[in-house]
Amino acid sequence: MSTDCTADWTDDLIEALLTHYVGGAWRAPLSTDMADVPGVGARLVLAGPADFARAGAAAAAALPGWAALGLAGRADALAGVARSGAPAGAPGLALIAAAALPATALAPAVTGRLLAGAAVLLLPDPAAPLPALGLIRALHRAALPAGVVALLHGTADAAARHLDLRPHDPDRNA
Repeated sequence: MSTDCTADWTDDLIEALLTHYVGGAWRAPLSTDMADVPGVGARLVLAGPADFARAGAAAAAALPGWAALGLAGRADALAGVARSGAPAGAPGLALIAAAALPATALAPAVTGRLLAGAAVLLLPDPAAPLPALGLIRALHRAALPAGVVALLHGTADAAARHLDLRPHDPDRNA
C-alpha cells in the first residue's frame, strides 16, 4: 500500500485489510491469523502479540513529542479531521474498539483522545472496517507524528491482554 495514501482508496482497500497502520505507515502483519469480513467477500488479517507490541512501542516513542505540542498544537495537527472536545484524562495509549461505537461516533472518539494528548490504537469493526480505514487515511493525510495513531485488525480482548489496556468505553468521557 502506498504510504502516502494517494492511490485510489478502492484499489487499496483489500491491501488495507491485510496490513496494519503503525508508526505512520502501512506495515505487513507479524501474524497470519485471518477473519472474514461479512458481506464484503474479503478477509482481514488479525493482529497477534508481536503486532500489538510493535504498535505499543511506536506509541511510546511518539507520545512525548505529541504531548509536548499542547492542545493548540494537537488541534492544528488535526485540522480538517472531524473533532470533538478534548476529554479529560492523562495522556497514554487509548484503545478504541470501533465495534463498540456507532460509525458516527468513531471520529470524535479518536480525535478527542488525540486532542487530549493520548496516542490511539484503533481496532476496526471486523464486520464493517471501512469507517475506521477511512478515518486512518484522513489522519495519515494530516501528517500526525509517526506512532501517534495505529490501526490493527484484531479484538479488543486481545489488545487489552497484550497491552494491559481497557477498551474505550463510549459511556465514559475519558
